[in-house]
Amino acid sequence: MTIIDVRKSFPYLGKGMIYFNHSSSGPLPKPALEIATKYLSDKSEGKIDDYKEFLQIMGETRKELALMINTTPDRIAFTDNTSNGINIIAQSIKWKKGDRVILNDVEFPANVYPFLNLEKDGIEIDFVKSKNGIVTSEDILEAIKPQTRLISISQVQFLSGYRVDLEQIGKFCKERGIIFCVDAIQGLGALRLDVEKCNVDFISCGVQKWMLGMQGLAFIYVRKELQEQMEPKYVGWTSVEGAWDLLKYNLKLKRTADCFHTGTLNTLGIYALSGTMKLFSGFGFDRIEEKVL
Repeated sequence: MTIIDVRKSFPYLGKGMIYFNHSSSGPLPKPALEIATKYLSDKSEGKIDDYKEFLQIMGETRKELALMINTTPDRIAFTDNTSNGINIIAQSIKWKKGDRVILNDVEFPANVYPFLNLEKDGIEIDFVKSKNGIVTSEDILEAIKPQTRLISISQVQFLSGYRVDLEQIGKFCKERGIIFCVDAIQGLGALRLDVEKCNVDFISCGVQKWMLGMQGLAFIYVRKELQEQMEPKYVGWTSVEGAWDLLKYNLKLKRTADCFHTGTLNTLGIYALSGTMKLFSGFGFDRIEEKVL
């Protein structure tokens, strides 16, 4: 797939428009529009309840997302927005009174309020102060205290576009058993993020910006070792093993990230994202970053 092929997927380019607002909401490419339109047509005219097809589309989409961040599909789950993705980790960790969380004073609020909400339970929040609008990895590491339990930071800061050194922070966190959480909404789709190389434990990422998806859909990544330490506060009928044994009521949570699926998902959003992900992988994730840079 060439860059010319990719450009043909964005009709506004043929109208002489250049789009620069991906950091707010990205344009929906033709492959996403086509599969979403087909889904809506089917819901109206024929395959009204084709759950089997949805499971196939969701599985393919998770595989593409896993390739994008270098993990396995079972580590990916869907939610509705970045804030609720962050809430999943904030509310599922077995906190102890006096545990500390490191944030910074130029974070988008989605990566702040879910953790501030823990203060009533005795969790301490440390805000690293920015210098000229920037918080570096060195600033973050210098703020670590013996009680630091988790660090959460954006892959790309929403105000400045600054890219922090995730690899440096992740290496430090792994060596000291600190949970490393990343808000990736301002990076993924334009830039690579390798969860193994950067030792990231948790990602939350809405898909409506650089990932060219629809509003109302996000995904999370959760490392297996972290999930084994988590206790989800919210569960639903699709969170459990044997979910289709409807009257068994056996609260045995799935061991994959699916345990964070509580029920019906944003089907239309996932269909649309599947089209975008095929466009991304067809061109190549590395080539996308090279072109952007």
